[in-house]
Amino acid sequence: MSFDSLLKEAQVFNRCYNGRTCLYPLVFFTDRNRFKNIFEIVGSIPNQTMVIIRDYDLSVSARRNYGRKIVKICRDRGLKVLVGKDPVLAMDLNADGIHTPESLLASLLLWKDKKPEWILTTACHSRSSLVRIERCGVDATFVSPVFPTKSHPGSKTLGVDRFRKMVCDVKIPVYALGGINDKTIHFLQGTNIVGVAGIDTFGSVMK
Repeated sequence: MSFDSLLKEAQVFNRCYNGRTCLYPLVFFTDRNRFKNIFEIVGSIPNQTMVIIRDYDLSVSARRNYGRKIVKICRDRGLKVLVGKDPVLAMDLNADGIHTPESLLASLLLWKDKKPEWILTTACHSRSSLVRIERCGVDATFVSPVFPTKSHPGSKTLGVDRFRKMVCDVKIPVYALGGINDKTIHFLQGTNIVGVAGIDTFGSVMK
């Protein structure tokens, strides 16, 4: 799958989304351990892509330097960029917001008043979590894993039918995450999602 075809598929979800949103249809989660050409990928992904800086194994200073390089590329290209878990680093990098695992949802919400301009997103892995996240009013959530994924081999997946039922009536923007590729993306047609997200979804195009 090329970046152009990936964007076209994701734009359909974005246009058909039931709610109102200005969120991009594509989201790329960085992982330099999986792909050594991360900066090249960020420099090549479609313009309507939001980037989320992960790479939690880096030291504070190394992650700051790494993040600065990614943010510069994103700013030069007009892309939005969020920082995973670390609001202090997000402020330091002048990022567009933060992303957290669902276990840190409470801390994420503390920033709604402090940084009202920020995009706040969180991960989600179950229907009960999705209900709680919806009540909290975050800007978007990433429901996963929809399909088998290389980042979590052997993990139990939602499957497209369960995923469809899970997100059909939620009122916040939902991204499908996990195992999204040229063979699986078509199964997401007709689901109530704003777009798709991934790591290999983007990295595999650059191989």
